[in-house]
Amino acid sequence: MFAIFRHPVERAVSMFYYLQQATWESTYNPMYKDITIHDYARSSVTDDNWMVRSLVGKADNTGTPLTRQDLDVAIEIIRRKCVVGLMDDMEETIHRFNSYFSFRESGEQKNDKTKSPKCKEYITSGSNTNSHPPLEEGSETWKLLEQKNAADVILYREAEQIFKEQNSLIPH
Repeated sequence: MFAIFRHPVERAVSMFYYLQQATWESTYNPMYKDITIHDYARSSVTDDNWMVRSLVGKADNTGTPLTRQDLDVAIEIIRRKCVVGLMDDMEETIHRFNSYFSFRESGEQKNDKTKSPKCKEYITSGSNTNSHPPLEEGSETWKLLEQKNAADVILYREAEQIFKEQNSLIPH
């Protein structure tokens, strides 16, 4: 398994701005158009440790407190089962996934050093992006989102460490 991790607050901010316009999504709510990111952070509809919940099978139990054991299980899953990528280091992430999984685009040779430029382009600038104003780290809104996603923040820090550790394990 592989996953690209993003700081949970940055992910929540991006999700808010995405849901303001994503009328095609089942999670779309017209209320998002009329509220600020700060209102969203204070609301009950904000994501609540989405990544940890997804990894431990509690994605449908939003609002139910997570335990330390849930967090430990999530960390162990990514440590043992996951090739970790980071949104903040997409160049290395794509290279690592290509190397580990031998991903190639149609017509590429096995040792081609320019592996999967279309994949990288799609992830970094394709239809999978959502432009929005940044949220200042340390602001009141940032802190609210960080509190609501405290377990995901810890998991993200662990993912950053695992990313560093895997650097020596995956051939370049």
